[in-house]
Amino acid sequence: MPGAPDHGSEAPGHLTASDPFGRALEYCATLLAIVGGIVLTALSAFTVVSVIGRATFDSPILGDSEVTEMACGLAVFMFLPYCQIKGGNIVVDFFTVRISNRRRAAMDALHNFVFLVVVVIITWRMIVGGLDAWHHGEISMMLRLPIWIGYSGGILALILLALVCLYTVYLKFTESRS
Repeated sequence: MPGAPDHGSEAPGHLTASDPFGRALEYCATLLAIVGGIVLTALSAFTVVSVIGRATFDSPILGDSEVTEMACGLAVFMFLPYCQIKGGNIVVDFFTVRISNRRRAAMDALHNFVFLVVVVIITWRMIVGGLDAWHHGEISMMLRLPIWIGYSGGILALILLALVCLYTVYLKFTESRS
């Protein structure tokens, strides 16, 4: 049928989790992305209520900007593992369109490895920042929420992202060898 997607081919960069570990990672990444979507949906409703309260009763929800800041940051981290395992990151394949699949997979393995290194560094710094916030008892200004709580959610999502990156390196490396 014209215009129908070819189910025999996958989108560029899409990874197929065929082993139990990969399927478990894909399940966790999907679940985390759904939770991130729920967080953003709830945050949207929260913001609407606060704006209506500000406009109508001159009384916004106390600490709405703190909640928005923390929840948006957390939701972004929650989407990253899903994006990585689905191969949804931006790929500029202009220069690699004419090379062999093996060579392209080798380059993808290298790029995924570099991304893994970056994710590990960000995770390490988030852990340091979260521990620092916890040790110093940092709290938000209005609601007096402990700042380390925001870090902990981001760290868990980054750990999953690191595992997904490691898995994508393995898949692409294996693909480059076959």
